[in-house]
Amino acid sequence: MNDQNIMIVDDDLSLLRVIEHHLSGAGHQTRAINKPDEALKLLEEETFDMILCDMKMPGLSGLDILKQINKLGVDVLFIIITGYPTVEEAVEAMKLGAFDFIQKPVDKNHLLRVVEKASEVITLRRENRHLKSLVKQQFAFDKIIARSASMRNVCTQAAQVALSNVSILISGETGTGKELLAKAIHNSSKVKKGPFIALNCGAIPANLIEAELFGHVKGAFTGAVSARMGLFEAANSGTIFLDEIGDLPLEMQGKLLRVLQENVVVPVGSNTQREISVRVISATHQILPEMVSAGTFREDLFYRLNIVPLEIPPLRDRMDDIAFLFKHFIKKQLQVDGREMLSIDKKVVTVLEDYDWPGNVRELENLARRIVALTANNEIVLNDIPDNIQKNKRQGVLPVDMPDSGIDLEEWMDRLVVRALKKNDWNQSKTAKFLNISRNTLIYRMEKRGLRRNSD
Repeated sequence: MNDQNIMIVDDDLSLLRVIEHHLSGAGHQTRAINKPDEALKLLEEETFDMILCDMKMPGLSGLDILKQINKLGVDVLFIIITGYPTVEEAVEAMKLGAFDFIQKPVDKNHLLRVVEKASEVITLRRENRHLKSLVKQQFAFDKIIARSASMRNVCTQAAQVALSNVSILISGETGTGKELLAKAIHNSSKVKKGPFIALNCGAIPANLIEAELFGHVKGAFTGAVSARMGLFEAANSGTIFLDEIGDLPLEMQGKLLRVLQENVVVPVGSNTQREISVRVISATHQILPEMVSAGTFREDLFYRLNIVPLEIPPLRDRMDDIAFLFKHFIKKQLQVDGREMLSIDKKVVTVLEDYDWPGNVRELENLARRIVALTANNEIVLNDIPDNIQKNKRQGVLPVDMPDSGIDLEEWMDRLVVRALKKNDWNQSKTAKFLNISRNTLIYRMEKRGLRRNSD
């Protein structure tokens, strides 16, 4: 039996002490209250798993307390203690959500059996809530195609910090999917029922961005014909996503820092502070530490935003994702157009994996949409791929640029092996010869690293 935090409410002090003694002796944490109004106040301050409450007390009855608990939306198992329960009282209590009755005089064994049964229900509820939370969280990140180890690692980190309210800074090249990751974090967070507001800091003129972020009052500046709420207020109880935060003017960086430190905004033209509670996720394609060194980005703001850094690798470093992303985008556009799925020539996939993708995932998605719009065949072939993609092959299988953060050597070796397997149509003997290793060595690595032929 799991130990539970139990509140006992009864105006009979002697009975209160007896029940408290029995339950604490069984290993439970108990709070004994002999005034019903004090019990309601305590429920607003502390969390309890279970309440044992006398049916009839001066002032508020047990049913009155149960009704108030339902009104407050408190998640707690309620057990009635009563001398002579009537059928009407029993029916009403059950309708209100009471779990069980304990009759006076209270028998210790019966008391412990009822509490143990209630404990089992509480444990099941906790497990169900946890499983539902995991399912919802997983669903949010399922929208991100992540076959490569590097991208799966990013999603794992993002899922871990989603339930916290700390600021997150997502870095990555343009087109890698920073906003998609930010939305997934929001949809897995405690504020997922709140709004998700996104702003591209580089797309708003410097003279308007303060009003855009914090709002303005009527007449604050020319053209302010009426008051307007800022995006921080609009995102209250939710998430604000500040994309391209590196483009924020230096003067605005100081004002943003103040908002993050004090959780208040002051609309342009006003002296009145407005409290906010907002989860902040920012993103940039720039290298902010270099900007800090150059004096173009405030160091204190950088550390405020960069509590949890997440770096999305460029598509050229996520070779395992390319084919799956391409098929996903093709299928998505075909569904929009109401067309049947197209088959894809293997040579097309090879060409796509050889390309460097300077525009990253966004470029790949645009290519898929273009192909669906132009092809009249049932299969996507090499002629459907633009010449610039076919001709501009990447140089080898290693990254052209060596990132400051380093590379995962094991992951790159996996990519090399997978490419060799694909080149040799997954024939292990041919692949081993191609790599100048023994077949046993190849099989060992495939089994150790989970390298398998993925179904189309």
